Amino acid sequence: MLRHLSKYVILKKLKDNDVGKMIIDHTGKLRSRKIDKKVVDDLISMAIIQQGLSYTFIEYTWIKELLVYLNPEVRVSSRNIVVSNISKKIHEHKERVKLAMCKSHSRICLISDCWASINQEGFICLTGHFC
Repeated sequence: MLRHLSKYVILKKLKDNDVGKMIIDHTGKLRSRKIDKKVVDDLISMAIIQQGLSYTFIEYTWIKELLVYLNPEVRVSSRNIVVSNISKKIHEHKERVKLAMCKSHSRICLISDCWASINQEGFICLTGHFC
C-alpha cells in the first residue's frame, strides 16, 4: 500500500504539471520550471546597461519573438518598466559607492577631463580614485 501511494503521489505531480514544461535539476529529480518575472526583468535591464542598448530594445519585435519562443510563459515587460528597473539599479549602485567611500579612511583624488565633439558640444568626465 505504501509503495502504491508513493507512486501515486509522483504520478499526480506529473499529471498536475505538464511534463513538457518540466526539467531535470542537478540532483536528477524532475521538477517544474517556474519563470520568475523579476529575474527576467533584471537580466534584460543588465543587458541594456552593459551593452549600452536603447530602452526600446525590449520592444523590438524579434526580441519579443525570441523570448516567447524560448519559453511561451514569459511575459515581456514594457519599456517603462525597464526604465524604472534601470533607475533602481543606478540608485542602488550609487548607494554602494557612497557607502564604500564613507568606509574609506584614505583621501579621494578627483581627476577631470574636458573635451569637445566635432559639433562643438562640450563634455566633462570626472573620475575619483580612493582605496
